[in-house]
Amino acid sequence: MNKHKRYTAGQLFYTKKGNIILAAAIPAVLLLFGLIVNIFNIRLTGWLPTCYFKEATGMNCPGCGGTRSVQSLLHLDIWHSLWYNPVVFILIITLAVLYVRFVLNLFKKTYTPPKYDFSVAVAYIIGAVAVIFLIVRNLPFYHTVFY
Repeated sequence: MNKHKRYTAGQLFYTKKGNIILAAAIPAVLLLFGLIVNIFNIRLTGWLPTCYFKEATGMNCPGCGGTRSVQSLLHLDIWHSLWYNPVVFILIITLAVLYVRFVLNLFKKTYTPPKYDFSVAVAYIIGAVAVIFLIVRNLPFYHTVFY
């Protein structure tokens, strides 16, 4: 009889072993991403498509400047990261805090799998913040007032 239980990919991440694998894989993937962005200097190569929203309207979308913001953070240039897109900076800090909580949960004596609940209210709040940021960042005085 086989002593090892087999898991599907979805089931594995509800176990402590699967979450340890995930906790180790996340920094490895981020390091690889950082190396690719820095080695190939993605913002200058034209590999990424242009923003369709900006092409259609002439306005910056909430994600415009995201790649440049990440690249500035990789160079530890926080000021320019905030200049290109402050939402990316806030998102990265939020994800880092969530990752630390995720890893600390792995070291508890009584392990409980993380819950990935996402309420409709949170989705509406994120959408509202994105629309407000879209409007504010396209005002003519945005960069002079906030920077």
